[in-house]
Amino acid sequence: MSVKEQVIPILVENDMIEWILALLSKSKKNDIHIFSLDFSSALLANILHCHSTLEKLEDDGSFTKEIMVSLLALLKENIPSTVLMHILICLSYLSKERFSQQIEECNFVDKISDFVEYYNSLNTNDNDGNPEIDRKTVLDLCAHMFHPKDVSNDVSQTIEYNELKCEGRIKEFENAEGDLIFECFQ
Repeated sequence: MSVKEQVIPILVENDMIEWILALLSKSKKNDIHIFSLDFSSALLANILHCHSTLEKLEDDGSFTKEIMVSLLALLKENIPSTVLMHILICLSYLSKERFSQQIEECNFVDKISDFVEYYNSLNTNDNDGNPEIDRKTVLDLCAHMFHPKDVSNDVSQTIEYNELKCEGRIKEFENAEGDLIFECFQ
């Protein structure tokens, strides 16, 4: 068993998900260092990626919905693009069929669509770093993770296969960004 598989259940039991969501929410009104936001959002992505966490969330629909609502509320906030990418990856883990009831209840698909429309219309000159590359990366992530799956070329046409394709795209992004997403456990 890996360190990640041993540590994450303990983090979940000790309310780390809630703590990270509170920190990210607090950052809307308070200046929190980018490192703290980046690391915590990457940690949240790791926690939500863990099989034991997904099983717990499947058993606790109200907690899952609470997480979705919190993350979706952060999408249009002025947060660094790396943190935004981590939030989108977190949401992609929660966008699976096993959470369909919570997806429906919190208008998940509409909120993602609204975000893409909003983010696409942003003036890139107002951001730090290389905003055009960041914007393209964020929009590419959304297209790969949340766009309705095109099964016309898939041999399996199964949800599991399409979910694996999404995981593969996240891995491609992780590799392109130098293990940015999952750096906290490597």
